[in-house]
Amino acid sequence: MNDTAINWDEIPDIITKDQLYRICHISKSTARYLLQSGKIPCYYTGKQTRCYQIKKEDVIAYLEDRKVFPEAYAAPKGWYKGYYEIKLEIHLPPEVLEDMHAYYAELFSQYKDVLTAIEVCKLTGYSRSFCRH
Repeated sequence: MNDTAINWDEIPDIITKDQLYRICHISKSTARYLLQSGKIPCYYTGKQTRCYQIKKEDVIAYLEDRKVFPEAYAAPKGWYKGYYEIKLEIHLPPEVLEDMHAYYAELFSQYKDVLTAIEVCKLTGYSRSFCRH
């Protein structure tokens, strides 16, 4: 792929999934995987069409990182056949978890105790489709 031919001045600051897969020369399914897995950050609007809002700088960062680590962005086995669910496994030491708990308790102390899914997505930056899993 020759991404040096992309004129970034003509690309809007916020793009859709449709624009993403064309800019990056990837399939629609791969674009959906990258957005739902969080490998490319996005905001999920909840609409039926044009539901992903992606920042141009995140696309640029993805393209640069993909040059160095292409295997990190490959869809997992079974994704294209439709029988793969995105599952994240994170193993952190207890000390890190305690520090994170204290940090987020302070950070979110100003918010209500109960939030809607949309409010959580806005706070965390994750898309709503990712929050459902």
